[in-house]
Amino acid sequence: MKKFILLIAFIITFFPAMGEPSRYSFNFGKVRITDSKLTRKNNHYRYFSGLMENRSSKNLSVTLDIYFKDPEINSGREVLVSSPTFYNLPARSTRNFKTSIYVGEINGRDFRIELSKLSEVK
Repeated sequence: MKKFILLIAFIITFFPAMGEPSRYSFNFGKVRITDSKLTRKNNHYRYFSGLMENRSSKNLSVTLDIYFKDPEINSGREVLVSSPTFYNLPARSTRNFKTSIYVGEINGRDFRIELSKLSEVK
């Protein structure tokens, strides 16, 4: 019984994040995304959430392009799966965000994010 408890303690100590999504950070100059995570696939969708920080002195609208790559889909090339837009991000502030991404038959977690449009809001 003691060996079993020690084994459980070892697993919890050295593998605490098993089953939890990985955290990602992206820096686009005036906009920074931190503490973001990508959930498991559920009914052809994944959710991407985190904190978006506006580092400029103006209110911004931000459009991101999210690409996924799966060796079994589209000959292993990247596929644009979503282009969410976040409107009226206040100057020098941080906001939580969450967006759903339709990934269809793509099973891989190999993804890339680009800043496709950044515009000042008056």
